[in-house]
Amino acid sequence: MEKYSGNTLEKCLMEASKELNIPLDSLEYEVIKESKGLFKKNVTIRVKNKTSSLKNEINETKNIKKEDAQIKVLQGKIVITDGKEYGKSAKIIPGENVVIKLNGEEIFEATEVFSNTEVEINLMEQESKRYINIEVSKDKMEAYLTVKYVPHIVYALEDQEPANTLTLKTKILKEEFPPKFTQNEIVAYLKDAKVIQGINYEHINKLTKMDEVNNIIIARGEIAIDDLPDVIDIRFNLKKSLSFDSNNQDRIDYKDVCAVESVTPGEVLAVLTKGTKGKDGFDVYGKAIKRKEAKQVTFKAGKGTEFKDGSTIIASMAGKPTLKSGVFEVNEVYEVKSDVDINTGSVKFNGNVKIFGAVKEGMKVEATGDIEVLGGLESALLYSYGNISVIGNILRSTITAGGTDTDKLTLVKLYEDLLWSLNELILATEEVKKFNLLGNNITDGQIIKLLIETKFKSIIKTCETILLTYKEKNSSNDTIEKYIRYKLLGFTPLTIKHYSEVVNLNGILKNEIKELKSKTSIPVDTALNYCQESEINCSGDIIFQGKGLYQSKLKAGGSIYFKAPSVVRGGTLEAEKEINCKTVGSLGGVATKLWVPKHGHIYAEVAYQNTYFSVGEKEVILDVPSKKVHVYLDQDEFIIMDRFNI
Repeated sequence: MEKYSGNTLEKCLMEASKELNIPLDSLEYEVIKESKGLFKKNVTIRVKNKTSSLKNEINETKNIKKEDAQIKVLQGKIVITDGKEYGKSAKIIPGENVVIKLNGEEIFEATEVFSNTEVEINLMEQESKRYINIEVSKDKMEAYLTVKYVPHIVYALEDQEPANTLTLKTKILKEEFPPKFTQNEIVAYLKDAKVIQGINYEHINKLTKMDEVNNIIIARGEIAIDDLPDVIDIRFNLKKSLSFDSNNQDRIDYKDVCAVESVTPGEVLAVLTKGTKGKDGFDVYGKAIKRKEAKQVTFKAGKGTEFKDGSTIIASMAGKPTLKSGVFEVNEVYEVKSDVDINTGSVKFNGNVKIFGAVKEGMKVEATGDIEVLGGLESALLYSYGNISVIGNILRSTITAGGTDTDKLTLVKLYEDLLWSLNELILATEEVKKFNLLGNNITDGQIIKLLIETKFKSIIKTCETILLTYKEKNSSNDTIEKYIRYKLLGFTPLTIKHYSEVVNLNGILKNEIKELKSKTSIPVDTALNYCQESEINCSGDIIFQGKGLYQSKLKAGGSIYFKAPSVVRGGTLEAEKEINCKTVGSLGGVATKLWVPKHGHIYAEVAYQNTYFSVGEKEVILDVPSKKVHVYLDQDEFIIMDRFNI
């Protein structure tokens, strides 16, 4: 036997395995000393090789000659018979759970022993132990119990036949298991582990009668049951044929686009099915798990409609049904069977307008509902709070779909740009102050002015654009305008005493953005064939399903889509979500600019040189004709252009 010491049991075993060249699982060992100090721990073990021990035992009773000494165990006593003059001396080896002292000194390996040797045998006892372990799942929804019982064992020496070399063996004299954990004890351990909810007391009571428990669930949380939302079954065709399907490249029938779906009095427009309230859950630690609450659904009867009962809305007049912000309406449809020109005059109608001809030079068509034009536009203006569709060509004209929503969306974008830049400015200011990068005798205002002029020049451009927008719309937010004029432009940052004034502006911008978004109605869409040298503003999506555009300016609160064979040649396109084109630019390199915010994407089947792709504040210019173009920002906000050369 060998002794090994170390600060952990694992290190002792590794050292023994390496030195004796014995696998770990072939080692027999016992801990003979274990000391713990405040800063140091020490363990000593005694190791015996299972394989060599077995061989020794086999050879113990073989080849005993008459002249050799013998040793045996009889009725639990060691009996030693000395050999003759030339015989081998008897040897004794401590077996498992046996401690041998010869003449007062403990031995660990085969040692000679004689009849006059003082032999002291101590048999180790295994102390009874109870182990309990509680584990909780990663999602904290289940707790598992493991219980093991180790008995108290008393050993006695086993009688053995005479041998020249003898390894002492033991037998179990007495085995007694410790008392089993009670239900109260297990519950107390659960509380120590902070498991307090979903405990199965009946199950625990059954487990207290088991000799061993392996990873059995004793507590389970309750998952949250989400609310089932109210469901509105709309019985008329909402946003008919203005939706875009990128997988369907078939050209649509424009007669269908402009077909006004009408209803008659008493016709059912929508039916509300009430949802159900869910239930909050909890984990085994007692932490509440909130259910997903269903949003409150707006279900109101507006102009030209009424409730048949509490859950059904019907038409009370003939006309075109619409749904905006949860309010159902039926509006009259004003039809112009000819062109809108100097003979008919401009059109302004509280409802939907359908024009069977064209809208001529200098004419305006304004509507609180949808506008549908079967002809084209020439130096004309369309303004609606609803969807707009134009089948004919649009030349040098202006279209606004969504009414004042388009103005609100413009301001929201500008405010969000300014908010992002100011957040970066605040972080930079804090860093300059923290590390004293510009010296001691410098004010917050001086730091901010320097940063705006060097690192954050976009703040100046955004502020000037906001002021210009205020002027064009003849409307402004006085508080934001004062901050811009007297705290951010020119030399005015020098008046800032503490950068918290910029933090205050951020709070004002957040509130204004939230307010504007809350006042924005459901986005409306615009469906077009071809436009040239025109301006198109829309609170939702702009969809081209004909020839496309040339040298025009587009701005969409949603996305801009082009279906084949539409092309984009020249101009500026801005969308809040994505721009999806078929062909952009031309072999001649006409300048075309496409922009989306930093979370947006730009796609083009074919794009030519001199096409500008902008995502947020990052821009890349295409210098060679390419196909399958995709432009976006990666997670580190670097602009990425995926493409193939043509």
